[in-house]
Amino acid sequence: MAFPRFQACIVLFVCIFLMGCESQGECIKTGTCTCTFNDQYGTKIDFGTIGNRDGTPKFDFGNYGLEGTFTYAFNPCFAFSAGSCKDVVGCQKDTNAEASYFDIGNPEPVSWTTDSDGTILVSYSATQGSEERTSAVQYTCEKTALKEPTLEIQSEAPTRTYNMIVKTCAACSPAVSGCHTTVPSSSGGLTGGGIVCIIFTVVVFVYIVGGILFQVFVRGATGTEVFPNHNFWWKFPGLVKDGFLFMLTPCRRGGYSEMAE
Repeated sequence: MAFPRFQACIVLFVCIFLMGCESQGECIKTGTCTCTFNDQYGTKIDFGTIGNRDGTPKFDFGNYGLEGTFTYAFNPCFAFSAGSCKDVVGCQKDTNAEASYFDIGNPEPVSWTTDSDGTILVSYSATQGSEERTSAVQYTCEKTALKEPTLEIQSEAPTRTYNMIVKTCAACSPAVSGCHTTVPSSSGGLTGGGIVCIIFTVVVFVYIVGGILFQVFVRGATGTEVFPNHNFWWKFPGLVKDGFLFMLTPCRRGGYSEMAE
């Protein structure tokens, strides 16, 4: 029937909207080391708070979990120099060869994206001779890392691309108390999307409470029938299923025509 199919489309839209209210959002790049989440919290992220500003790397040379003869140094945001690595945020050293250093990242990021779970992905690249090397860094929220971040180098894949994870409270949204992230005071920590979600929640609350009062005192309903639009919500789980099955099929206008008949 056309009407249940139309209902399924409406239910699917509501579910997607609610998932959007809870989504992490994207951290929009605002500077070399900063971004702002466009979620309901509007958290400002600044990785400059976890990098050394004195010309030394926050993470000095070590393997950080990646086996081999190479060691690595990394400093979020601020340049350092070591050996032949000059003014970089990442440097690789070959422990088997004297004075063999390789630039693996300049301070200016070449890409800045946000994963679905809120992890901020930043890539730094550097060219030395004819070879380009890249540090692909995942800044991951770690609420317990209030004082010092941690570094793990997972792999070199593809060749000359070094996949790193920096765990820090400075990558969290909403901001963690005692950490370095901040919430804009002008908006009270709420963006336009957050306000829309609050309004939607209030409307749903009024709908349920007002509907129950109307059913009880005006219509004299009892039992499960006191819930507004009881029959619709009783079918709700099935409609959600139909909506997702119907996601790849257009909500055809023919359904409206059949409803009007």
